[in-house]
Amino acid sequence: MKIEKYMQKNRIFQVKVPLEKGREFEDICKIEDKTVNAKLRELIEISTSEHNKRYFLAGKNKIEYDKTNDKFVWIVELDDGKQIEVLDNLSIDFLNNIKEEISKASIERQNWIGSRKIGSVSMPNSLMGVKKK
Repeated sequence: MKIEKYMQKNRIFQVKVPLEKGREFEDICKIEDKTVNAKLRELIEISTSEHNKRYFLAGKNKIEYDKTNDKFVWIVELDDGKQIEVLDNLSIDFLNNIKEEISKASIERQNWIGSRKIGSVSMPNSLMGVKKK
């Protein structure tokens, strides 16, 4: 007599979330006309699919001016040559505001880390012989 071993082909997950977050998730499921299990299965499928795996990427931000439409386009050019359009139809006012905010945040950071000279960068405490408290 041959004995067959039972092979589990599914995995069951249980998760505890704060009550309010759980209600919000259930509302999302109702809006999408899906059960909670179907939505969780969909999210697991999305997060584990080869296409959606996240890798560290390198590249540069580019802002291009579209003369015919008098607008700016924000593009990320990856080191592998691929270009991804982040936003289009950006106004000069929007870009100037972003520039100001970056400048203010950068100055605040320089003051916080104690940078006083142009070109100075933050140094790890361990490099300077400072021990963690």
